[in-house]
Amino acid sequence: MRLSNLIASNEGLQLHGPDVDIRGLTADSRNVKAGFLFIAIPGAKQDGRLYIAEASQRGATAVLAPPDKKIDPAVTFVPSPDVRKSLA
Repeated sequence: MRLSNLIASNEGLQLHGPDVDIRGLTADSRNVKAGFLFIAIPGAKQDGRLYIAEASQRGATAVLAPPDKKIDPAVTFVPSPDVRKSLA
């Protein structure tokens, strides 16, 4: 599925980078496979933003994260002010 189709129902989300095919999604960087969307959920105990680089190395082609995070320009970035709400 194209990332643009996946986020279409989520008002305000925009792609920063190419519209890529998404083969799966996960919020656990250890489960990222090539073509996945990595969801970097900020948290009190674990902050998913700390694992963006690892997810990219494992093959994530896109990242959904708060807009304050710098992302590798080779990875499509979808900034969201409320990542949990966007995931829902």
